[in-house]
Amino acid sequence: MGTTSYRTYRYKGRYLSYYSWKDGHPNFVGNSLIVKIPRTREKFREWLESTRQWVEARIQAHDPKGEDMMPISWWEPNTGRVVEKDICSAETISDERPEYETHSADWLYELDLDNLIFYVKGSPIFHLEHLPPAQSGSAFEASLTWDHYGSWALNADVSREYSNINHLTAPPVDERTVQDYGRYGCTSVALDELLGLNPELTPRHAVRARFLEVCVGSLLYYYTTGRVRSMELARSRSGLSSGDFKFATSLIMIGLSSLFKDGIRSIQRRFSGHIYEEPQPDPPLEGQDYLWLQRDLCVRICTHLHDRDHLQAAVSGIVTEAMRYANPRGIVYGVAFSVFHIVIVSIHKNADRNASVTVRHTPPLVFIPSPFAKSPSTPGIDALALLALRVSFDWRVALSTYYQPPAFYQVSSLLSSQEPKPLPRNDRLNKLPLELLKQIADYLTKTSDLVSFAMTSSQGMAAAESFLRYPHIGDYPLLVVKGLSINDFSPEEEYYERSLPWWSDAEAESPGHQHLWTGAFLTIKDTHNTPLVLMFGHHFTVRTELEPLRRSWVSMPYSRVLPPCPMRRRLESWKDDILPLLLEVYPLTENDKLNGTQLGDEARQSDES
Repeated sequence: MGTTSYRTYRYKGRYLSYYSWKDGHPNFVGNSLIVKIPRTREKFREWLESTRQWVEARIQAHDPKGEDMMPISWWEPNTGRVVEKDICSAETISDERPEYETHSADWLYELDLDNLIFYVKGSPIFHLEHLPPAQSGSAFEASLTWDHYGSWALNADVSREYSNINHLTAPPVDERTVQDYGRYGCTSVALDELLGLNPELTPRHAVRARFLEVCVGSLLYYYTTGRVRSMELARSRSGLSSGDFKFATSLIMIGLSSLFKDGIRSIQRRFSGHIYEEPQPDPPLEGQDYLWLQRDLCVRICTHLHDRDHLQAAVSGIVTEAMRYANPRGIVYGVAFSVFHIVIVSIHKNADRNASVTVRHTPPLVFIPSPFAKSPSTPGIDALALLALRVSFDWRVALSTYYQPPAFYQVSSLLSSQEPKPLPRNDRLNKLPLELLKQIADYLTKTSDLVSFAMTSSQGMAAAESFLRYPHIGDYPLLVVKGLSINDFSPEEEYYERSLPWWSDAEAESPGHQHLWTGAFLTIKDTHNTPLVLMFGHHFTVRTELEPLRRSWVSMPYSRVLPPCPMRRRLESWKDDILPLLLEVYPLTENDKLNGTQLGDEARQSDES
């Protein structure tokens, strides 16, 4: 039947689509859609108006009781001969974008007459008012490529004049919010000055930042960068879809949470839905201007944070909200988040009679990596990872992903379990000092055991807090970041390494761009005192450090765990004073080779000291 495709027009939020059973490649159907669009402004406006009228007429004339689709080619039962009518079938009308890369169609080409964008497979490619000169079909196909996350995009040879899809200026904001910004005396400061990364937090921040990088990259890979880039076109919060709100809120919650029971795949399913389906959060999410994820953290999903007025309006709005609902004294943090940028706000309520506040905030920090990023690190990801260590520990947020509630972002109903209660005064465990309880928690290597211990009482939660602040995948804590090399990927992925340019750079013999959504971490030792490496992204695997890399990969069922071993036999102790010593013993390079006996001796000596 050939290469199938949809030719789709979007107008007033509805889709008029035509299905093609053959010649669906970009050099034919895709190029035919844009080659006829006028390049001059006056003629373009005439074309746009007439096309909109035609699409609206077709939508109004559509018979909902008639057949949605009629094949354009079929086999005659008697002769077996193919009979063809036309390149396109009968039209379909829908409220959602047609599915593609399924049994229905291989390609999708869309003219968005609302936002004036040309899409290929859901990825925004051109602004209709800034199309490149008309070219042949082969030249148009040559201008398309995969970005580093596997979505379609323009290659680097295309002028930025044509690759910039958002030519709209930021809409005006309410002047009162900008005036409030000045009234509160808000000041912009660097991230280090606002939060500060002291030596005690440095090891944990490195692990959490890398963990968040992998989660963000994996969600970009799964959610597609094209859908994320489409969020740039929203004129305001009201222009964001339900899926956009859920995606943005989920990124914040991932940065704050610690325990992920089923690895990254459950994160993908819960936050993004199927790649072709629009995720549907609970209705209240879109109507909530501010989300109080915990008592000292307020979040607002915004747009246009790169614009000064929008940034000031977002900051002043968070301050007003904090003054209204937060505790009368102390520091409250705020997050203004647009997916593309993040702004961290610190609101210090002073103890004077006038109830004054000191408000400081960061400049807009880039959060999402660019589609052609070579590094997964961004200033915004580092900022959110550091904020997770600075806010007060809230067990509901920390354990939210572990208990897997149906509505991840609704913290008020995250856990079905009751809040840990203080131990009775006459309870023998209540007589134990906190330091001794921490030593007990130090021996609980399984995450499930650590959670059970924390949920027994408020004293148990306090003892386990420092351990629960580390990210956990399944029953494994992530202790130290490990570098990646091409040998870290399993043999079944070699096909992709050779065939897909966004997956691997074969000439450089490097793992391509897999490091954007895959990470490796050193975790606990097994019962033979052998270091274990946990690698996660789209796969959740654990292997020993000393065996050959490719042959030692073993997929671990999420319910299977290693036998318990004392925390003091871990590769890296929870105690921060031991970590620098072990990092000197174990340099984190791609070609690191570690002698297990020597490491075990060093770890034991450190424990004894």
